[in-house]
Amino acid sequence: MPNEKYSLLKYDETKEYHLFKSYIGNEGKCLLEGKDPTPICGDNVVIADRSSALFVCRDEVSSRTKCAVKANEGIEICGRCVGSLYKTGSKVRR
Repeated sequence: MPNEKYSLLKYDETKEYHLFKSYIGNEGKCLLEGKDPTPICGDNVVIADRSSALFVCRDEVSSRTKCAVKANEGIEICGRCVGSLYKTGSKVRR
């Protein structure tokens, strides 16, 4: 979906970052989707640590770019989460 937002948060046990679907709430704050948010990779043992966010509420294209930059800097990011961004990406117009 074109309006989806994502936040990149660290899972403290593994020190690996995961993407979570997010949205901008009524008060203008970035919030994670769901009562018990799970990352887009579906790993339900990962607990979101909101204090460790590398970015919050970015759109899909910006999330892809920022993940690539952070991975090139040596930050460990869940490959399944990043791969999900490409699977759900909007189609290229010709």
